[in-house]
Amino acid sequence: MNKNVSITTIQKPFDLSSIEVKAPFICLLYASQEDVTDDEMMSVANWLVDSGCRYAVCAGLKCSAWHDTIDTADISRDPNNKNLIMTTWHENQTSEDVVWYWLNLANFEDIALENYLALLVGTSNVIEEKIRNAVKNNDL
Repeated sequence: MNKNVSITTIQKPFDLSSIEVKAPFICLLYASQEDVTDDEMMSVANWLVDSGCRYAVCAGLKCSAWHDTIDTADISRDPNNKNLIMTTWHENQTSEDVVWYWLNLANFEDIALENYLALLVGTSNVIEEKIRNAVKNNDL
């Protein structure tokens, strides 16, 4: 299966309007910015839900809070969870391991997703380079 992978970095103030991703998609949300408020997290989470994210892999700083915020946005949108967004968080894991999980295990049994978005929250050139290298090493 072909995987369409895009990597985008956002920084405060978060403007997600220019991000183009084909739905449905699997998102790797990797946060390297510490001073993100709850409202800013919810804004990003709402964008993910509204844009067709079906699986969110959260890593980096406050990854469990990002996970919970995406779950909250998903439940607020659809209390009956007809199109449940799967979420996982990966605390204290290397970026290489998280990228491998995102590209190889984050999927549904009955839905083959081929669109992948790495959404890097904050401007860390080191993290971005690690993510890009890990994607290259996964033989897409």
